[in-house]
Amino acid sequence: MVELSKGVELRANMDLEIARALILINGAGIIAILAFLQSTVEWVRYASFAKPAIVGIAFLVLGLLTSLLYIRFGRVCSLKYEQHAMRPPSSSLFGFDLGRPMPCAISAIMVYVSLISFCSASAVVGISWYCLL
Repeated sequence: MVELSKGVELRANMDLEIARALILINGAGIIAILAFLQSTVEWVRYASFAKPAIVGIAFLVLGLLTSLLYIRFGRVCSLKYEQHAMRPPSSSLFGFDLGRPMPCAISAIMVYVSLISFCSASAVVGISWYCLL
């Protein structure tokens, strides 16, 4: 087994913290919207908030799923590096060199999709609530 350098270990810990943060923000967002939705459904004035809240929840579920995919593809990426003595061959997509193995590229994309999902949910819910006031 190859002894990992301190830098590799630090990056692995940072990846774990990123995954935890993504799961936390998206999961907490779902809980917050559900709690808020439950209290507003009883008021007729705010009944029109239900549709944007459900759209926001859908974005957050997408963010939660992509954060889990980030973990999975990150593990496969780590395995690729381990199998190739920390120098894996890069992959290409439509003739464009990714500069890293495909699972690593997908893992990076999943982080951004998760963050964009959270921001989209926040925008949908925030703007719709602002318009209701």
